[in-house]
Amino acid sequence: MLKPTHDMLSVRANGMSPRRTATIGTVAAIHALAIYALVSGMGTTVIREVEHEIQLQPVADKTLPTTQPAPMQPTLVQPTQMVETTVPPPVIDMAPDPQATSITVAPTPTNTAPPVDTAAAGVLNTHTTPPYPVAARTAGHQGAVTLQITVGPNGEVANATVVQSSGFPELDQAAVEWVTNHWKYKPAVQGGVAVTSTTRAAVKFDLQQARR
Repeated sequence: MLKPTHDMLSVRANGMSPRRTATIGTVAAIHALAIYALVSGMGTTVIREVEHEIQLQPVADKTLPTTQPAPMQPTLVQPTQMVETTVPPPVIDMAPDPQATSITVAPTPTNTAPPVDTAAAGVLNTHTTPPYPVAARTAGHQGAVTLQITVGPNGEVANATVVQSSGFPELDQAAVEWVTNHWKYKPAVQGGVAVTSTTRAAVKFDLQQARR
């Protein structure tokens, strides 16, 4: 086996070896070349200015108007007048139906005669003779009693008073009570309305008729 050999450089008294000196010189040379190249490159650069030709053209003198012209007014066009056309309604001629019959209605009279005023009238089937009082018949009393009768709008006798006595109070009282409770009337009418009215009537007591 071969063993590596090592050369031992002797150290000089000044401490700088020849190898170190060569290295420093090489580095110095490289720096010098770089500086030279930099200086020489900047010296050869030439800046050329490109010449531009500028041509001037005269401009015509145009005087701007001081005031602007007024805008033109639009022309108004009148609308055409529309004419309305009137179409007459169609005339429909309807022939009368030969089978139709005409009906004539008599006009109702507008002016009717005012109603006639009437007096109270007695209902005959109610105007009966009162029963004869027993005491008056036993005593033989008889006679006629005239009464003033007040008839209401409903036809009822509202009141009866003696106008002419029979001469016997029991006969007068019997006549008043019977007429007031049993007699009926058709009321008097004025202007078409039933009203209260008065009338007279006579009640006769006859012994001969009472004995039959």
